[in-house]
Amino acid sequence: MKRIILLFALFVFVIHCFAQKETLTEITPSISSLVVYTEGVEFSHQNSVKLTEGRNLLVFKGLSSKLDIRSIRVNVESDVSVLAISSKTDFMSKNPDKPRIKVLKDSLNLRNAKMQLLKDELNAIAVQRELLMKNQELAGQSNGLNTLELQKAADFFQSRIFDLNKRVSQLNLMIHELDPEIQALTGELNETEAKCNFQRTEISVLVNVEMACQKQFDLRYYIADAGWAPYYEIKATEINQPITLIYRAKVFNNTDIDWTDVNMTLSTADPNKSANQPRLDPWRLSYYNEYTVSSYENKVQAQSNLNDNYFMKQEEQNKSMKQKGKVNYTTISVSELSIDLNVKTRYTVPSNSKPYIVDVTEYQLPATYKHICVPKVDREVYLLAQITEWEDLNLVEGQATVYFDDTYVGKSYISTRDVSDTLSLSLGRDKKVSVIRTKVKDFTSKQLIGAKKKETSRYQFDIKNNRKTAIDIDVIDQVPVSDNSEIEVTVDEISAANYNNLTGILIWNYKMQPDAKNQHFLQYTIKYPKNKYVNSSSKKFKTISCPSF
Repeated sequence: MKRIILLFALFVFVIHCFAQKETLTEITPSISSLVVYTEGVEFSHQNSVKLTEGRNLLVFKGLSSKLDIRSIRVNVESDVSVLAISSKTDFMSKNPDKPRIKVLKDSLNLRNAKMQLLKDELNAIAVQRELLMKNQELAGQSNGLNTLELQKAADFFQSRIFDLNKRVSQLNLMIHELDPEIQALTGELNETEAKCNFQRTEISVLVNVEMACQKQFDLRYYIADAGWAPYYEIKATEINQPITLIYRAKVFNNTDIDWTDVNMTLSTADPNKSANQPRLDPWRLSYYNEYTVSSYENKVQAQSNLNDNYFMKQEEQNKSMKQKGKVNYTTISVSELSIDLNVKTRYTVPSNSKPYIVDVTEYQLPATYKHICVPKVDREVYLLAQITEWEDLNLVEGQATVYFDDTYVGKSYISTRDVSDTLSLSLGRDKKVSVIRTKVKDFTSKQLIGAKKKETSRYQFDIKNNRKTAIDIDVIDQVPVSDNSEIEVTVDEISAANYNNLTGILIWNYKMQPDAKNQHFLQYTIKYPKNKYVNSSSKKFKTISCPSF
């Protein structure tokens, strides 16, 4: 009886073992979609798979060896039990570029062989020339040769040396033409071999189902070696027309997998962020200084050269730049609440670390335009476009190329961290508006009165709007501010300017009709002890480069 029970138990065990046999299904997945982060990318492979009853082993092949195995996720319906997920490196993957390597090597070998023949002939000619020169010396030392024989020998040497030199020139020209071909083939071969000397990762997913069915699997994982950066084009035609803001991105791919005709989403989220729940720190309110006229002037001066913002930002970024693989990274500020930008068009991005332009969207933005001029610093008049409600545009700080009236103006930098409800974009110089600041010599004087020196300065400002549309312009200047009780400053005339007596900044605002003119004056007086020197000159100096002869 015990023997029968034992045999029955053994039979059940064997049946159970056969029942646990796994059905192997190999899948070479295509890319369904990508979420490209500023540093990294998440792949999504969606595949419909036929499952047999019981256990099924799904092997996803041909995946990048750079994927982070800790980020692997498999999404499937709840009636499919995921028992295990594992990965391994496949060193035997076949690459479609390998036949190309053979073609490149054959072409390179042919050209190298041709190059060697040319160099061998050059060496042979060099030896021949050396023998001719030695024979010429021997002939010159021989006695008993008559004049006719010497002439024949000289003609022979001249003719032979000429033929050899001519052949050397031909060979050098052939070598010069052949060398770039060899260099190009060598570079292509090295790049192709680098792509073929790759590893691939296989992800194995063990699942169990109660009955045969067909299910949709979504395999996701993260790779760090990819990313994107914002890139904008700002176009304006007239100061009474909306601004066109073209939102683009530069995307690079170094994942070892080409992205061919894929859907992608650009995100500012941090894929490496902790999974712990966020917390709120106390939000403490305090007073801050209002936006003063002085800071306004500083902002204008900072934008007086359109490219200043761009190059200053580049210098700031270079200090914080780090290199990762073949791509440099820098630090930018983005909103705590991440931004996701859906790219409407499918794109192909090869895995070569080069940036590719991706169009995100385009906005027609109503803007108010303001002209700014600080004639004491720069005679040029600058045009600023001010955009409100920009927070809804999901802008990320980055480089911008500016065009005005179909003319390239320069590069700028859109910074979203330091602006409030209005985003100001500099559109460069406007040649159709002029501001001339002239010193009025008849009212400018230096006098000695008792123990004091008295200096009076007077300036005339002429503003002209040569546009066919009305403009809003701020003309900014200043009077000196005394930091010493012995120095007295008197403001004699400012022609209804907005005056900040703490900073000395003056702002004249004009709403000017087409072809209109305006004029105002500025006059101030400085008094100080006659035995002292005061930097009362309004001249500013700058450093430039010039030739040194």
